[in-house]
Amino acid sequence: MEKWEKIKQQWKAKDEKDRLSKLYNIQIPLEKYGKHYLIKARINDSIKLNLILDTGASSVSVTSSIMGKYDFHIAKRNVSTSTGNGIAKKHIYLVDKFSIEDVDLYDFNVGELRNYKSNKDGLLGMSFLEKFNWEIDEENNILFLNKK
Repeated sequence: MEKWEKIKQQWKAKDEKDRLSKLYNIQIPLEKYGKHYLIKARINDSIKLNLILDTGASSVSVTSSIMGKYDFHIAKRNVSTSTGNGIAKKHIYLVDKFSIEDVDLYDFNVGELRNYKSNKDGLLGMSFLEKFNWEIDEENNILFLNKK
């Protein structure tokens, strides 16, 4: 009976992927990372990032150690932001291009993560996702998008 359950699960996952493929024209693969997902991104085509998909984060934010290596224009200084650990201050940088797969956003704001305790490069938050209609297919580890 266990084998039959596994087959039914695979059919359900395929059906869900087929349904979402008809509704959304962009598919971005996600990598499982514990209970989270990792997504590969780029800044200005040359800076490669591994970001944690975080729908609770208001913005895309990258560690200060990465942002400090490059000469990005600071759009806003010491902005107060609410985090899971309370209020924090951060700079907001303007990058020429922020990309995930074939999706490019130009003149995009990226926040700075200070004192970030993870071995990943930052968070993919709502400032990216809000530009799209989106859905996560957890069975197939895919982020589906349509431009708004």
